[in-house]
Amino acid sequence: MLETRTNPKGIGFKMDNKVKLEKFKVYDIDELINEGYKIARLSDNRDLKEGILKKKRASLKENGMLQPGIVINARLAVDQNLEISDFESGEIIKGNEIDNYLVLVDANHRYKAHRQLLKENEGKEDREQYHYKFFVMLPLQDEINIARMLAEMNIC
Repeated sequence: MLETRTNPKGIGFKMDNKVKLEKFKVYDIDELINEGYKIARLSDNRDLKEGILKKKRASLKENGMLQPGIVINARLAVDQNLEISDFESGEIIKGNEIDNYLVLVDANHRYKAHRQLLKENEGKEDREQYHYKFFVMLPLQDEINIARMLAEMNIC
């Protein structure tokens, strides 16, 4: 069950017995996944391009993350008539399953590159492995609709 509250400090929410996400806090995405959250993306967001992923992998390997990705509650996206898909499978998310998802609004290429680097760790010695974490947070400005937020993130 989804709890949503809006106040002058923004939107925070808690899904089932999962950790409550709050504005201005940064979260390790793997910890959120371990809590039971699943990751989705906006279906209409730009396609992931291999050339960009290659650059992101190189940067992440050398520097780790320099800024967190942005996530929102999937129910908010669906309530704004946006279609979401599972980040890994690409399947469209519908029905009650929506309430298990966070939508990665910003940092899709970085997240995919991060996942690829973790997969490349298999069979490598520890000192050769990628060890960085991927961090996310709620948007700082939650009063604008999600489609506009996405458009503005690509400009700002």
